[in-house]
Amino acid sequence: MQNFFLRRIFFPRRSTSYRRLAVRLTALILISFAWTNSSAETSIERGEYLTNILGCGGCHTEGALLGNPTGQWLAGSRIGIAYTEDLDDISPGIVFPGNLTADKETGLGRWSKDDIKTFLLTGMDHYGKQATTVMPWPNYAYLQDQDLDDIAAFLKQLAPIKQTIPASITAGAPVNNAFVRIGVYLFVPEEDTERRPNPPGELND
Repeated sequence: MQNFFLRRIFFPRRSTSYRRLAVRLTALILISFAWTNSSAETSIERGEYLTNILGCGGCHTEGALLGNPTGQWLAGSRIGIAYTEDLDDISPGIVFPGNLTADKETGLGRWSKDDIKTFLLTGMDHYGKQATTVMPWPNYAYLQDQDLDDIAAFLKQLAPIKQTIPASITAGAPVNNAFVRIGVYLFVPEEDTERRPNPPGELND
């Protein structure tokens, strides 16, 4: 059947008009194009899936760090993340999750797909600046090449959203932006627990 189909297309009988042949060839070209386009969409869709699995929107969306996303998804956060460990420090080092959309001025519009992949693997950005591990790039080193390709493809096709994100703040510098602390901290209870509302092992009803 397949040989007959090919023969009918590429080796038409004399009764087959060239017009009908052109129609069939055009149909094959359109099918081929649709298949290629479908594969590209699959890569982007998988990139979106991976971006969600990695939790990128949990930091890179305005308000998400407070549990109440209010801004455009993946357009960055003007609420920062403190990366110094002293909880009493009122002037900690702070980083701000960047704008991941394709805006050329405030996002990833000037980044290539390879720039994005390099950043995910090494933490080194398009401008040669090393990211702190608040951005968990050491974990992303375990991503497969196809994963990186799909994530980069997805991010590059995001609609550009112009939103300027504050620059990182070094420890000791004045802080004018709201920030959160993320991490695991050790709290040692005081010796006198009677003044505590819930002494160890007890909870108020």
